[in-house]
Amino acid sequence: MIANHYYPNDGLVSHVDLVNRFADGIVVASISGSCIMEFSPSDNANQNHQPKVNQNHHQPAGTIEMFLQQGDLIGLSGEARWDWKHGIPVRLNDQWQGEIYPRTERISVTLRRLLPQTDESF
Repeated sequence: MIANHYYPNDGLVSHVDLVNRFADGIVVASISGSCIMEFSPSDNANQNHQPKVNQNHHQPAGTIEMFLQQGDLIGLSGEARWDWKHGIPVRLNDQWQGEIYPRTERISVTLRRLLPQTDESF
C-alpha cells in the first residue's frame, strides 16, 4: 500500500507500474481532492491494439482522460495494467465536460501486490 499526497500543481509522470516488481491488478482509491488522470498506450503495448484517436489537440493521440473525484476507485488489470501508461498532468485546474475544477490538495491510496520473487526492500 502506498499513500500519496499531492498539492494543486503536482502531477504524476505517465508510466506503467514496474512490470518486474508488481503483479497484475492495481487499485487506486481517491481519498480527497480531484484530478484528471490520463491513460495512453505504452511503448510496449500489444501491437494488435489500436487505441482510439482523441480529437482533442491538447493530448497525444490515443490519450483517454478520466476525472477522479473524492471517493472514486479505479482498478487496472490485464490490458489496462500492462499496455497503458497512466499519469496526472501538472496544472492548477482541470477541465471536464465544459467545467473548470480548481485543484486542491489530493490524497490517494494505491494497492499493488509484489511478485513472489521480488525483494521487498527498496
